Amino acid sequence: MKTTLATTPTGQNVRLVEIQAEEKLARRLTALGITPGVELTILQNAGSALVLAVRGSRIALGRPIANDLLVERLWFVVGNLSPIAFCWR
Repeated sequence: MKTTLATTPTGQNVRLVEIQAEEKLARRLTALGITPGVELTILQNAGSALVLAVRGSRIALGRPIANDLLVERLWFVVGNLSPIAFCWR
């Protein structure tokens, strides 16, 4: 399920699906390593900014920019449970 980065809770791991920003901002995000397909971890989501872990760096983004980024939560399989149990990573 897709959601905006701005609504993703702290501690969540996500994959960037789409950048819905203007071209100039999209190029700047690309230069920072924020590209479709990249995995991000939300380190802090409070107030007017988010702090992300991306490609080994920490990056702060303003909430308006985070609203332009569509992400999907990452899943992983836990143990040998039957049926398969999925949990948020």
